[in-house]
Amino acid sequence: MLQIDKIDTNLKPNYRNYNRYERCKNITKPYILGCFSVDQNLQFIPDYSKCQYLKLPPSNGNIHFDLNEGYENVQHKPQKEYGIKLDHILKFISLNLETLYSNEPKQKLLKYDIICYRGKLRMLMCTPYEFKEGWSLCVTKWKGNIYLCEFETERAKARRLGVTEQSVKICSYGFKFEQFMMSKSPAKDIDTSAPVLEAEEFCCVFTSKLGNTTMLYGAEMDGIESETTIDLSKNNLNDLKFTELKVRIKPSNQRQVETGLKQGIGGVSLI
Repeated sequence: MLQIDKIDTNLKPNYRNYNRYERCKNITKPYILGCFSVDQNLQFIPDYSKCQYLKLPPSNGNIHFDLNEGYENVQHKPQKEYGIKLDHILKFISLNLETLYSNEPKQKLLKYDIICYRGKLRMLMCTPYEFKEGWSLCVTKWKGNIYLCEFETERAKARRLGVTEQSVKICSYGFKFEQFMMSKSPAKDIDTSAPVLEAEEFCCVFTSKLGNTTMLYGAEMDGIESETTIDLSKNNLNDLKFTELKVRIKPSNQRQVETGLKQGIGGVSLI
C-alpha cells in the first residue's frame, strides 16, 4: 500500500546559492508536436475544432466592449476541472506514442525528461519573485519520465470555495473579451450573442529544452492571427502566428513576468 505523509509545504525561497551574475540556462525555441481541443464538458477531442482566429476591431472608430453582455447565460467551467490533472495531455501522448517513444527504452519510455503543462513551468520559474502565493506540486517518475502535476493548497481551496459572485463575474470578463476578439473563421463576423463557454479550449503540445533537460508540455492557445482560413491538418503549426489575449483590472509587475514567460515558452507571437 502506498503511504503518503503530509509534509510542511510552507517553504520560503532560498537565495543563499543564488548568483545574480550567473548566466541563465538557455531555453530553446518551442516546437509544436500537435494539438487537441477540450469541449464545455471537459472532454478531450483529438482535433483543432476549438481553434479560433483573431479579429481586431476597426482602428478608425471608438471601441466599446460591454463585458457584462450576456453574463446571465455564461456557462462557467465545471468544478470537476480541478480533478482533471494531466488527463488530457496523457490522452494526447497515448494517441501519438509511436512518434514520442524514446530511442533508449531501457532508460525512459518517452523522449522527454519532463511532461507537464506550461502553467507549471511558469509557476516554477516565477517562484523567486512570488511572495504571496504558495504551491503544491506532485512529481512522479514513471519509466524514466518525470510528470509534474499541481494540487490545490489549502489556502487556494479555501479561496475557491469562498469566492464571491463579483469575483466570479470579474474572472468571466476575460472569456467575454475573447468572444469580442475571436471568430471561428476570418470570413465570419464575431457573434457576441452566443453564450460564453468557459471550459472550451484549443491546446498545443510543445517540446523545448532547458539546458540539457528536454520537456514536453501542453498549453492553451487563445487563437491564430491570419486573414484567411487555415487547414491545420495540412499546415505546419509552427508556421502559424498565435495570439494571447489579456484583460487587466490594474497593472501588476507579477502579471508582466508571467505574460513574458508565456510568450517565451508558449510559442505566442502577439499579446
